[in-house]
Amino acid sequence: MDKKKLEIIKIAIHLFSENGYHSTSVEEIAKESNMAKGSFYKYYQSKEDLLIDIINTIPLEIKQVLTKIYSKEYDSSIQKLSDLITVCYEKVFVKQIQILMSSCNDGALIKNQNIHDVARNISTEIDTLLSEFFINLYGEKIKDYVWNLNLLFTSQMVNYLILNRERQVNTNLEDTANFMATSIEILAEGYLERKPKPVIIGKSQIGKNQSDESPLVKGQKIRKILSLINHTVNNSVHGTKEKEEYMQVIYLLEEELLQKEQNTILIRAYISSLESIAELVNECKELKSLLEIEQNQDRLSNLLR
Repeated sequence: MDKKKLEIIKIAIHLFSENGYHSTSVEEIAKESNMAKGSFYKYYQSKEDLLIDIINTIPLEIKQVLTKIYSKEYDSSIQKLSDLITVCYEKVFVKQIQILMSSCNDGALIKNQNIHDVARNISTEIDTLLSEFFINLYGEKIKDYVWNLNLLFTSQMVNYLILNRERQVNTNLEDTANFMATSIEILAEGYLERKPKPVIIGKSQIGKNQSDESPLVKGQKIRKILSLINHTVNNSVHGTKEKEEYMQVIYLLEEELLQKEQNTILIRAYISSLESIAELVNECKELKSLLEIEQNQDRLSNLLR
């Protein structure tokens, strides 16, 4: 996507989140983007077209969140689910989802076939991503009930957003995420124990996303490479001081990858340091590719923070 378009999307998300979709004009978006109103139309024919691009960023953000989740190890399924809820809320729901919800109050937009089709496709893609997450979390045995878990996940997130934004009920996100995760786990365990007949059955796309670009596949590859790097340093670097220095680099790299807002410059520096070990050149190259830090163009994830 064009760099200027990404900048416009970032600015529009901020303005729509702060002022609302309807209260934000093309003039305001153009002004904040340091361009004339006429220049805006070089990139988008209308504000509705811009909204479609914003909606399209939702699954991209969720995929990035999931890749990070899959690359980490957790002590419990509740901790893993709680982390997903927290990061998704902060990076997706308070921005793009809120904009989508507010714009849906406009009857004309609801009837816009392009927006309707995009929203429907995005909904299907998100359902598939969440379904794969729950199957990864609880195993194939939960497959018949993933759509019910998806519904509980999204409804809790949306209601929490409404409580905080519209009713101004302030609650601690970490505590709320843990409560939501516990609620979902109780429901999942209940399904597996009692095995009721599923009543919500979606058109399954599960498994069709298992390409190299799948968040699950990418996350697992990142974990495997980090483990291999750790093993190689322990077994191939013989000097005590040198080994300690490399192990410190690995520790710092893993810590940075755990951060909600990652510093790409630091990550690149840590990986470059490890590349000086001949046995790790290929692994470091693959890791940079998986983390998508070799792109010269500003990444969408950085622009939408």
